[in-house]
Amino acid sequence: MSIGGLSAVSAAFAAATDNGTLRGSVACVEHRGAVYRIVGYAVEPRWPGYQATVERALHSFRPLTDPAALSVQPQRVALVKLDQRATIEELARTRPAPVPVATLALINQVEPQTVLEPGRYVKWIVGAALP
Repeated sequence: MSIGGLSAVSAAFAAATDNGTLRGSVACVEHRGAVYRIVGYAVEPRWPGYQATVERALHSFRPLTDPAALSVQPQRVALVKLDQRATIEELARTRPAPVPVATLALINQVEPQTVLEPGRYVKWIVGAALP
């Protein structure tokens, strides 16, 4: 069969578990030499309520063609050596980052107002902000 113009196979399944039977559907889609397995399932009594939605989701797989999505670059972590005492909050005012101050504090395992000494390395997120 074909899903989104790509070679694919799909099947319904039932699987016995310690907590009852699961029912679902699986699709395997080949794209650029890789096989993507897409699975949707629910406990047997609830499957009829989910089946149509799962089937639509499985058959919505398509190659990505949106230039905006294809051009997205990942954010990265840079190590920055402090040359003076500063807090994460102070650093964020002089060294903008695409993530909130709370995230920068979290990845450095400090509070945003913790004073950091010169010579310490801090992790800093660089790159474009995600939409």
